[in-house]
Amino acid sequence: MRLALLPGGSIYLDKGRAVTPGVDVGVRIHVPVWSALIETDDGRRIILDTGMHPDHIGHPDATYEGTKAEGLMPAVMTYSDLLPNRLQQMGVSTNSIDTVILSHLHWDHCGQTHLFPRATVYLRQDCLETWAKEVNPRVGKRDFLSAADTYKFLPDQEMAEIAPGVTVIHTPGHAVGHVSLIVMLPETGALLLPVDALPMRECVDGTSHGTGPDQTAWKVSRARLLRLAGERDATFFLSHDPDQWPRLRRAPHWYT
Repeated sequence: MRLALLPGGSIYLDKGRAVTPGVDVGVRIHVPVWSALIETDDGRRIILDTGMHPDHIGHPDATYEGTKAEGLMPAVMTYSDLLPNRLQQMGVSTNSIDTVILSHLHWDHCGQTHLFPRATVYLRQDCLETWAKEVNPRVGKRDFLSAADTYKFLPDQEMAEIAPGVTVIHTPGHAVGHVSLIVMLPETGALLLPVDALPMRECVDGTSHGTGPDQTAWKVSRARLLRLAGERDATFFLSHDPDQWPRLRRAPHWYT
């Protein structure tokens, strides 16, 4: 059982507007975008999230162009950041990935799902049904709508083990149907990947609340994740934390 972090570029944004409401409003920073590769003891290869669409290479506003948000969150992405290239560094082909888990359907988490044609894609049903109605149709078609009828739904449970040592956690608030992941590794121990439920340290320690449409649900999700971290002595790998990211081991290196 092992896990690798796959860099996928970054987003240049207003920290206090986009990630940590009320903290550092007006401070623009680069936040990392990444996916995770998990290899299980029974030979399965699982990807958590697929990052930003290749359209962002050389076109930072590919998602928000022509909208009121144009220029607010430009992407920084190169060909090296494409998942097939990151996986190649690991000696892994996209065709060998059998499972993709989408934490939610925001543009920086599902943009390369189409590059895994042999994988079964999992997400929560309420996530797909809600975001399909709310997303910019152009972005939705590009990122997920064209293949949505092939996706499989995760169990409608608070927690569900989808492979030995890999558990999905329902953590709504930032988005309807958002999920996080906890992975039990033999040497490193428990790794908790909260994705955008807790994207930065400020959301973990309570300095800031998370962004999203449902703050009540977010508070419940935060409490759930903190409880799990305590019970399992887990280490948080935060999805968009620019301070933690340089300290994390990245592909082609593994956590075991």
